[in-house]
Amino acid sequence: MLRAAVLLLFCGFLRSALSQYFSWNHTLAKDVDPCHDFYEFVCNPSANREQTVADQQKNRFRQMLVDALVGYHDPIFDFMRKIYYKKGEFQGEQGVELGSMVAEGYKGVKVTKKVGKKFLAFEELGKGPFTHSKCVYEKCPSFVKGFITTSHNLSSYSETLKVFKGWKIRAIYKIDEELLEKTIVEKIIGSNDDHLSPYFNLVIAKASTEKNLWVSEEIDENIRKIGDSVTKKAIEQIEEKASLDVRIKEEENCGFSQGNGTDPGDSEFREGRRKSPKSHRFLRKQLQNKRVFLRAFAFVCYPMCDFTCQVEQLKNILKMAKSDYLSRSEVREDGIARLLMIQQSLATYNAYNAYEMMTVLPALYHYTKDDLSVGLRYGHVAFVIAHEIFHSLDYNFMNKRAVNSLNGTPEYDQGYKCYKNYYQSFNSTNPEGFPVVPNGALKVNEGFCDVEGSRVAVKALEEVIFDRRYFKKSYSYSAFHDMEWAFIGGMVNQCNNDPDYWQYNQAQFHVHPRSRIRFTAQIRQLEEFSDIFRCKKEDPMYVVEKQCRVFT
Repeated sequence: MLRAAVLLLFCGFLRSALSQYFSWNHTLAKDVDPCHDFYEFVCNPSANREQTVADQQKNRFRQMLVDALVGYHDPIFDFMRKIYYKKGEFQGEQGVELGSMVAEGYKGVKVTKKVGKKFLAFEELGKGPFTHSKCVYEKCPSFVKGFITTSHNLSSYSETLKVFKGWKIRAIYKIDEELLEKTIVEKIIGSNDDHLSPYFNLVIAKASTEKNLWVSEEIDENIRKIGDSVTKKAIEQIEEKASLDVRIKEEENCGFSQGNGTDPGDSEFREGRRKSPKSHRFLRKQLQNKRVFLRAFAFVCYPMCDFTCQVEQLKNILKMAKSDYLSRSEVREDGIARLLMIQQSLATYNAYNAYEMMTVLPALYHYTKDDLSVGLRYGHVAFVIAHEIFHSLDYNFMNKRAVNSLNGTPEYDQGYKCYKNYYQSFNSTNPEGFPVVPNGALKVNEGFCDVEGSRVAVKALEEVIFDRRYFKKSYSYSAFHDMEWAFIGGMVNQCNNDPDYWQYNQAQFHVHPRSRIRFTAQIRQLEEFSDIFRCKKEDPMYVVEKQCRVFT
């Protein structure tokens, strides 16, 4: 069973310079029309060279964690400090420098010379933590070398260090905790030691509770409502499209059977069956004439699981993919605890959906606490949650029969083929001026989650946050209304100051589309974007004529 767990230490946005009532450390392009190039309009690389908003968010969140954990004593974190003291993490020139700083930072170094055994010992007596190092001088860690060099220079020992070549070194020294504390904390937070992440995550949760780093109950409730609404809208889309198309498919493949819930029960359907031996064509025409037929997937008929059964399975998948935190019980910590044992640091700027757990890591959301427009606060939140939820319905998601049973059905496969062709249409240009084509088959799964998730995210935002009105402004004199801010917020987290061809090369063998085109590809599939920004048909950002659809 898929269990979802999302910790919301929510990292959000900085602030915008285009409003009279809030400031934002980012400059939008005044000379670029959003409908012409939304990426250039929002990201404006020439004016935001120093750091993207995503970089700023990540750095602010990490700095908040460093500030919270420097000098913070907890049995787990104290033990992690000792691990990092002893791991010899400090290599190269930085290691020499740190070793030298340690040697200068405390008194009482004892230098013992035993010439007959070619042995040199540096000992610091006192209370731990101690680091022990035994090595031949030339092969000692750079931290130890820096420590030895400075200790020797500070001692009364007159010979040069050259005589130590080939000597065995025994260094027993006490780390100056205050001197290295911030460096050690930054090392732990920035580490890639996945096996330590569960322990570190426990410390983050504990310290965050003690230091009141959680978002407010109001923000917490709003994000919970977004998660609920995203799931509800996705389920509505599944039911709406499946219920229309499955009637045609079931009659075509299985026939209608009385009493099993598959008979349409509509007089026009029955009349069509009586009048035409090829009644599925009549049904299709009737639905098209009523403008209610939507291109959709079709469920294949299984003896043990009919249409109703499979839709229920898909609904359950979506509900379970939603965070326990978003639909949390009365005890808030219960939802948090479900996340803590993941083997990825909560400080990571990421989100993912793996079997048994969906995780949106907190660095993405923390700044929902800032005094921003409602659209900036919650727009990107909705897009990310919806994207991750739709990974539970993607083509490759493991062990989900209700999803995998759709593989091979024409409508489902056609939808994925559409996404494949769509994403490989976003060419880049190499330095010689020739177009280079992305691998659409590699990008299709992430593209599917981006676009299908965006469609339900927009509907969820409209319903929950913006009270069904596109043109509501949470700040009266803001340059944009909140739905425009929501799209700006979605794009600003994709900003990347690297050249497009460099991004293309970096993402060439990666499943995610490159930053330069990723959100652009989403909005060109959304009619709402063209409506909200009043784009014209000839504009490059106008909704594409052939929209790719699987579930939405």
